[in-house]
Order: sequence, then C-alpha cells, then structure tokens
Amino acid sequence: MAGESTALGHFRVLDLTQGPGQYATRLLADLGADVIRVEPPSGGEARRAGPFAGDIEDPERSLPFIQFNTNKRSIALDLEVRADRDALLDAAACSDAVVEDHPPGHLAALGLGYDDLRRVNPGIVVTSVTPFGQTGPRAHWKADDLIIQALSDWMFGVGDDTSLPCACPADPTAFIGAAHAAFGTLIALYARRNDGEGQHVDVSLHEAMVASAFSTPIGRYSAATQIMQRFGTATNTPGVNCYRCADGYVVMNVHFDHLWKRLVEWIDHPVLNDPYWLEPGARVESVDLAEEIIKGFAETKKTQDFAREARERGLPVAPVNTFTDVRKSPQLAARGWFEEALHPAIGPMRLPGFPWVLGETPARIRRPAPLLGEHHQAVLDELARAEKPRGAARVDEPSPGGLPLEGIRIIDFTRAWAGPFATRLLADYGAEVIKVESALFDTQREGRAGTYTELNRNKLSITVDLHKSEGQSLIKRLVACSDMVVDNFRPGTLDRFNLGYDVLKEVNPRIILLSMPGYGSTGPARDFASHGAQLMADSGAYYLWGHPDTPMEMRGRLAMPDFVAGAQAVVAAMAALLFRDASGRGQQIEVAQAEALAAA
Repeated sequence: MAGESTALGHFRVLDLTQGPGQYATRLLADLGADVIRVEPPSGGEARRAGPFAGDIEDPERSLPFIQFNTNKRSIALDLEVRADRDALLDAAACSDAVVEDHPPGHLAALGLGYDDLRRVNPGIVVTSVTPFGQTGPRAHWKADDLIIQALSDWMFGVGDDTSLPCACPADPTAFIGAAHAAFGTLIALYARRNDGEGQHVDVSLHEAMVASAFSTPIGRYSAATQIMQRFGTATNTPGVNCYRCADGYVVMNVHFDHLWKRLVEWIDHPVLNDPYWLEPGARVESVDLAEEIIKGFAETKKTQDFAREARERGLPVAPVNTFTDVRKSPQLAARGWFEEALHPAIGPMRLPGFPWVLGETPARIRRPAPLLGEHHQAVLDELARAEKPRGAARVDEPSPGGLPLEGIRIIDFTRAWAGPFATRLLADYGAEVIKVESALFDTQREGRAGTYTELNRNKLSITVDLHKSEGQSLIKRLVACSDMVVDNFRPGTLDRFNLGYDVLKEVNPRIILLSMPGYGSTGPARDFASHGAQLMADSGAYYLWGHPDTPMEMRGRLAMPDFVAGAQAVVAAMAALLFRDASGRGQQIEVAQAEALAAA
C-alpha cells in the first residue's frame, strides 16, 4: 500500500496492552497509525487467550489475539530488565502515544509511568485503560467483562423477567470501552496541536459502559422519575416486539402513527381496522389485544416472507439471524465487507471488516497480526534513526486553549440515539454542535425527556425547513464556516435536499461529512428501515443474548448498536480531523451501524 493515504499515518503508537486496550490500538492501526506492540518475551496473556485456530493451543494461533492485533508490528521487551526499560523509554521519546491496560501504578513502579514518559517526551499521550480508572475507591479492584456489565446496568434489563438477568455476549466492554479509549487518545493528540504538550488519558471501562446504557436510566429517572424494569416479553406499544413466524422469528418496531397505519393495512384484520386504533393512547390501553392479533398474523408467514413484505411497506423489520446467516449476508457480501488476510502461522483467513468507510483514507489490512517479536530488530533500527522527539502534527492556526475541540463547528442533522450520542461526545469536548430540526424533529422529544436531554446536552438548536430553497441556502452558508456535517438519515436524504457531499465540498473543500445509515449507502439493504432492534437481530447479537433456555422473544431486545456505532463514529471523525490538519483535505465518512456492530 505504498503511497496510499491513511488518516493516522503520521502517528506512532506504542502498544503495551494485554486486555481490552488491544482493540483500541487495533482501531488506531486500522486508521493507519504505526502501532508497535511491545510484548514480554513470553507473549503475555493476550497470546494465551482461546479459542485457537484448529483447536491447536499455540501463542501464534490465538484467534482473539489475531482479531485484536491485525495491522500492528511486534517487538519483545522484558520490562523487568533495566536495559529493556531503557529501550522502551527511547521508543517513547520518538512516539506520539502509548496505550496500556496494566493495573494503576504498575508501570510507574517500573519507572515507566506517565511522569517518566513525559520527561523523555513532553508531547507524549499516555492512555490507560482499566476497569474503574486510575482513582477512586475501586481503582484497584479486579474486574472482567461480566463484572463491569453487572455494575453498569447492562445485564439488568435483558432476559426472562421470571429468571436471572443475562450478560451480553462477546465482551462488549472490550469493544465499547476500547473505542472510547481510541477516541480519548485522538482527542488528546488533537489538543496537543495547541502547545505541543501531551497528557494522561484515564479510561474507565465501567464509566464507558454506564455512558452507553441502552435506555439511559439515569437520565430518565432524573427528568421523569422513571424507573426502568426488565422487559421480559412485555411491550407497551403494539408492533414493537419479537414475533414467532412459521419457521423462525422477526423483530419489528412500529413506533409511529404512519407505520401503524401501514401495518394495519397489511394485516387487514376487522378489529384493527376500527378507527379506535388510530389513537396512540388506545393502542397502549389495549396493547394485549393488538399484540395477540399481530402474533397470529406473523405465525402464518415464513420469516423471510414476513421480512420482505414488511420492508416493501417501509416497516422496520428484520429476521433473527444466527452467525451462519450473518456470514452469508447478501448485504455484507455486496459491500465486500469481509477482509482476507494471510497469517504466517495459520494461512489464509477471512476476518470481520471495518466499522467505518473513509472516502479519502480507507482502512486496509496492511499486515496480519504479528508473530511474537517479528519486527523487533527492524523497529529498533528505525527508532534509532527517528527524530527525537517526533513531535506533533501542527496547523497554521490551532484552536485557542480550553476544551480540545473548541473552534470546531458541527452541523448536526441526527435524530434518535446513535447519531445524537456521537455528536454529544464531540460537544462534550468543546465542539460547537448545532442541532438542526424541522417539522421532522427528533422523536426523542416525545415522551422521553430524560433520554433527549442526556443525548443532546452541550448543543445549540435551530429549526430549518430543508424542503425550501431558502433553508438549503442557509445550511450552505453554515457549511462554509463549519468543519463537519453529521447525519443518520436513510441514504440519499441529504442529496434530495441538495446537500449531498458533492455539493457540500463545493461550498467548503475542507468539510467532513459523517453519515450513519443503518445498513450503508450501497447494497440490497440500503433502503431498509431500521432501529437498534433490527440491527441487533440482523447481526446475530439478538439470537445470542440469552440463557440456553431463554425464549427467543425474551432475548437481546435492547439497542446496543446505537452506542457501538456512536463510539465508532467519533473515532472516525477525530481521525478525519487529524488527517485534515496534516493534509488540508476533508472527506466523506460512512459508519453503517450494522457493520459497526458486526465488527464487534
């Protein structure tokens, strides 16, 4: 890939991780950073994690290690040995960032803590990823994914309401917490532009998971004194549930009046045809009767027929897929999402694709996960010749002091959860986020004041009618003096308002457009309506999230994709900002929420 642009190709990162931090550095490596994995001569715990390829227990065949460490290089250093500690300090002197996930105080006791590293390189960014952070009464507690889920409200809301709660499968702590760690690292690198100073980024996996709680229970209680309960099979809205078909299951979300009308026309049942059901209050009052009719209708159809006919009517519906179904997904195949790699110990491999598509700086698998110490001498020779300190990418007019994103203006067209969560994260760090609404206002304003407030803090609000040329002209004037536009519309919506990327970049060549469609802008599913529940079902996460005897209707019914995609979106956004500062070029980014979840 010589000569190919990468978003983070001008950064070098030292990777001292053995646990969840591995995925944070994998994201940075996928975006082009030179990530050098510093491993003990034994390889450490990461290479002993199963399952193993071919069920052959070998440190070079660990499948989790391969997943988390593609695109990195490896050197072997024993940090208990003085000479190797000195070698690490020399490497830090010409690097931009260090990411580690040791217990608090471990590296400092070796003379390799943040204060030690910044003495050799004042611009170094050190990101520490731990279960509960560097401070507080739980700082030295041990915890794995199960413990953190239990303490952050992820388990309570899912499962049979007459049985035990159920943990989300596939270690979401590692993926969500690590995405926040990558975001924090990039935020700190961006802030370094102002004065050349690095900083210590303290990432608590527990806090990342609480911040990504599905139903925002803290916000709901604060704003409306609502106390969330486990769903079980209950629903307070007919048409919002998991339904058994003749040969499987589908998940449907008919939240709004216009969708309810389409569902009723499709079912054509004499009871539901009564005008009584047009009132949302009536549907809530008689939810059990309506659900009985809908369930009976679903049982008359095969799963794929139900999904196809529903989607033809614009209804948000998806089949409950297994991972075999995901592997054979026509949508992922059409987008060429899976990646091929040749691993030196295993041979050809098919790997999950990336959570984002960056138009100017596409992610690529540049190298397979490294063998232990594979690049040791080559990397040490490079570092011996490297400029010390390596320094930061600078801009002509860096933003003034204060929060790291002060001076960045973002036009926010997002609604519901995933998009507003992403733009809120950017607003929290100082970006001026202008939320644009019209008659199609954010549906979270209706009856979910706590959710809306939590997802849209720190933002400004304007109303613009995009159907009118005057409204489109106003947005173009804003684009001319903005840095980023974010939307989570269906594909083609901005184009219909004469605000597609080709138009925006004519107005402002440095603009970054970040779009977050459900399934992506290409492929047979591009126009499918979707909410988090449909993406859960399509991705296989819904099917897995339950005890072996948990009825399918009671499995993973909560909206994990919103918070996975939101965190991944801001990683891509920061990478694009850093690339723009180095090159002067904006770009278009797409985070298909289905792919962000499948990548996890």
